[in-house]
Amino acid sequence: MSVFLAHSNPSPKMIRFFSRIAFSLVCLGGLASLQAVTYTYDSWAAVHFVDVLDAEAAPGADPDTDGIANLREYAFDLDPNKADVSPEEGGILEFEGSHYLFVRFPRRTDALDLRFEVRVKDRVYELCDGTKPYDWVMGSSANQPGLVSTDTSTNPPTVTIRDYEAPLESNVSRGFLQLFLVLDGVEHQIDFVTVGDPDNPTDSTGYGAVSTEFEMGECEITNDQYAEFLNAVASEDDWGLVDGFVENLFFSSMESSSRGGIRRHGEPGSYSYSVKPLMGDKPVIYVSFLSACRYCNWLHNGKPRPRCRRMVASTTEDGAYDLTSLAGGGWTAPSQIVRKPGATYFLPSEDEWYKGAYYEPMRSSYDPMEPISPSNTPYWTYGTRSDDLPVPALAKVNGDVANGSQGNVTNYLRGAEWDSNQDGNVEGAESGNVTTVASGGPSNESYYGISDIEGNVAEWTEGKRSTWDRIQRGTSWNYSNTQIGKMWRYSQHPVQEVENSGIRVARRLP
Repeated sequence: MSVFLAHSNPSPKMIRFFSRIAFSLVCLGGLASLQAVTYTYDSWAAVHFVDVLDAEAAPGADPDTDGIANLREYAFDLDPNKADVSPEEGGILEFEGSHYLFVRFPRRTDALDLRFEVRVKDRVYELCDGTKPYDWVMGSSANQPGLVSTDTSTNPPTVTIRDYEAPLESNVSRGFLQLFLVLDGVEHQIDFVTVGDPDNPTDSTGYGAVSTEFEMGECEITNDQYAEFLNAVASEDDWGLVDGFVENLFFSSMESSSRGGIRRHGEPGSYSYSVKPLMGDKPVIYVSFLSACRYCNWLHNGKPRPRCRRMVASTTEDGAYDLTSLAGGGWTAPSQIVRKPGATYFLPSEDEWYKGAYYEPMRSSYDPMEPISPSNTPYWTYGTRSDDLPVPALAKVNGDVANGSQGNVTNYLRGAEWDSNQDGNVEGAESGNVTTVASGGPSNESYYGISDIEGNVAEWTEGKRSTWDRIQRGTSWNYSNTQIGKMWRYSQHPVQEVENSGIRVARRLP
């Protein structure tokens, strides 16, 4: 429910009402592990729909065509298959002798994944300009300015919220008052492993020497983790052309491709993102180098979720990497994008990545008293702790690696075949697919316990091949048996978003 004023004079004829949905679905399945959950959107949908994966069960759908989308039906405890009248109200409220815009709505209290927000803005089309975000978030104290009353005699309780900055008599245009409904998933943590043995020697290839200890992500960044990021900062997502490429955090193929795992909902200014079924624990793909840097900045800045949900210096444009010159489609040569001193989360350098993947200080075949050479090295050829070409991974019906127990297995050579979009056809029958991170088990881990570092998706590093291109390391689900191992390095334009590009994050030791 939103209430609009064309100008500051308080006339009911100037008020228009409309419903607007803003939701973020990160990983509702993960909420099942929280004992405090009493109700979730998924469990509600399971009651009302035969198939919760059907399009009619989506939060933005309106199967009964009553103008109330499923998310609002859930929030107000309505039946999505029966036409209802919206219980939301809005208009002008007299309060202590002055008149204010207000909204009134029933607030259910038995759903942990549901958050109500009331926002006030000066102008409709600057919903997230960050200048005056007067939000009232459910769960605040009862004396929070703007809260008029809570009627507990109704079930659910009915809440009335007013604009509290300026009465209509003040001739200050308030623009609109708006109720947002947000589905919040749990926070998705990143597990790290320590890459120790500082001051290790360089391999015969010239890579691998790192002077300090650091941490590497145990797994590649998943769709769950990346969707959490998008929901925090990408309510708008169009930075225009950068060196001829459109730069977005969300790439359309994440949704349209059967291997992509994220859907986008809504319109610019109120975008939200959800994860496709069975894809939450698969690696995110179609991620550019610049998007990977922005993800690291967001982690470095403490995973901020600003009210305006936009990319600014405090969220994505500064932190581990200074990207402020890129705002609005500007451009800095990629060679100038470097890790800042004090960065806590970052993309691994080529040496860091190479060491995490291939180094094992006490390899039985290595004689530290002899010079390092191709035949005498503490580095494995492949990131599976092997000098033998890995066996291509096969996939179970849910996308897990099926043959991990065989040993020396990784996902490449288009071998993983499974029905990722659940349409009855196996997309991988001809061209392979991504697999569940870490599902290959110990046979697909490096000496330091890093999973899938040789396989599944190619991973961005800070390495440079030219002024423009950045280096990816590791093989991918669709690479051949010549595109694998420590001799393989591949460059991509830093704004390109392709089906085999993913992220693995490194971290400074706490």
